[in-house]
Amino acid sequence: SVVNELTSGGYARTSLAGKFSAATGTDGSVANTTLIQFPAATEDWTTVTHAGIMESDVETTDDMMMIITLGESISILDTQTFDFAIGDLVITAA
Repeated sequence: SVVNELTSGGYARTSLAGKFSAATGTDGSVANTTLIQFPAATEDWTTVTHAGIMESDVETTDDMMMIITLGESISILDTQTFDFAIGDLVITAA
């Protein structure tokens, strides 16, 4: 899998299919229009600092398309979920 991809209990890649609006304006930005939620942790995860956009939700493939630095480091504890609320994940093509 990708270097430093989480392997902690409960982690799984989450599909982004159908989670984004069409690009708007001239900057090519898209934002998630529905909640993006990862499964609940089954143990404390390491601190999360980045999110990767992968071509596949199969964790055994090395198919990172882009990496996003989060605005702040996040600690996910046992039973908690990691999510992007509606509009929180904005991607702009450059």
